[in-house]
Amino acid sequence: MRLIRFDKDYTRRQCLESLGKGFVGAGILMPLFDAWANSGDVRAAYPDEALQIETYSKGAVKPGGTLDAGNVDSVKDLLDPITYIQVKQQGRVFNVKATTTDINLLNPIPFTEATARNAGLARLNERGNVVLADGKPWIGGNPFPKPASAQEICATLAMDWGRHDQSSAPTHMEVVDGQGNTQYTYEFYWVEVMATARVEMDPKPYMPGHEDKLRYVTFVSTYPSSQAGAVALNIWPYDQNQFPQIYAYAPDFKRIRRTSGNQRFEPMMQGSSFMVSDTWMLGDPYMTWGNFKMVGKTPFLGCLSGNWNASDPNWFHARTGGPNGKKFPLNTIELIPECFIVDLEPVHYANAPMSKKRIWVDARTLMPVVMAVWDRNGQLWKGYASSYDTYAKDGQVISGSYPNPDKAPYWSWCALAMHDVKADQVTIGTQTKQISGGWGVKVNDPTAFEQFCTVEALQQLGS
Repeated sequence: MRLIRFDKDYTRRQCLESLGKGFVGAGILMPLFDAWANSGDVRAAYPDEALQIETYSKGAVKPGGTLDAGNVDSVKDLLDPITYIQVKQQGRVFNVKATTTDINLLNPIPFTEATARNAGLARLNERGNVVLADGKPWIGGNPFPKPASAQEICATLAMDWGRHDQSSAPTHMEVVDGQGNTQYTYEFYWVEVMATARVEMDPKPYMPGHEDKLRYVTFVSTYPSSQAGAVALNIWPYDQNQFPQIYAYAPDFKRIRRTSGNQRFEPMMQGSSFMVSDTWMLGDPYMTWGNFKMVGKTPFLGCLSGNWNASDPNWFHARTGGPNGKKFPLNTIELIPECFIVDLEPVHYANAPMSKKRIWVDARTLMPVVMAVWDRNGQLWKGYASSYDTYAKDGQVISGSYPNPDKAPYWSWCALAMHDVKADQVTIGTQTKQISGGWGVKVNDPTAFEQFCTVEALQQLGS
């Protein structure tokens, strides 16, 4: 008989006690950052029982099994409220796997290496921007791997969404109704190029002449045909108090126009509840939000690995839940030993449709796991969850560096779900192998900036 040294509530008690003392850092047996920085693995920071979902569920939920309506109550405290509703009331099912402890499977390896290399060099200046001691922009990796406040966590979420110097993601998106029926279908190419905090692509850590910029993001619509050729370029200032400059090309008018970057709460696509503000769960300059609060620290369930569906020719996921069984993507969930829970409010948006958002953030990497949003009346409105993975499975490997296949495998998001529980509508996004127009995944592509991220490129992209 094996003696259990730590019962299922031990980690939760430790999290609550440390937070109550004003201690934000993670790790139980030793500081979490020290554990993975020394060995590449997080296990030294936790007792074995804190890494086992079967301990929390008393055997009801196990790796290799499923999370469903029959056993979800055993882990209710480890879920956000909307995921619980999806499983308990709407038939969503998750596959369950063991906790990932290898830090190199939870973020791109070059980003993780930069996090360890640059630890302790970042600070927030008087405007809330992440800088070095001399005031220069950040040089790469997670700036606050041992965060001391909710604001440092939010700054990290806003700094580097995809955690690659450059990434191009072919995206298929569907809007489904409460029955699981598809109402709208879209495809687009999402291209992101970091101007600062670059860790792998030359020149690094900054693009010369672009040190006052954080990133360039271009959105190219390829489907449906009525929207194909629409292109939008977002140029993000490094200053997190300023809105991005947006240049849009509309094929119907065959001209480029500059639009306001402060319209953050319009749907990205017709029929969807997914807004620009929702991107990567903190899609605005983060200092246009405020009242940052650390409201909890807890073990949690999230979809952080095992979610790339390499067996499907275009990487589509099976569906689950709803009356027709097609309402949500089928994802793989696992126990996260510690998550920070952060609240923030849209203090600079007088007409924002929400009163606050809450984000659960993996303490190991500061990746956003799940977001919940409350409307202006304080009612739960919608939830957003992403799934992630390293794209290496069953002999297939997608390179994490273009065009060198010998570099580390690609790490990224796989599928996302934005669930508007008031309208009972779900927007499902999938990073696919290819979309209409023939575009596929590229990482650290040296041609991406000139091809996608200049005003001069917009008209050619839309033609």
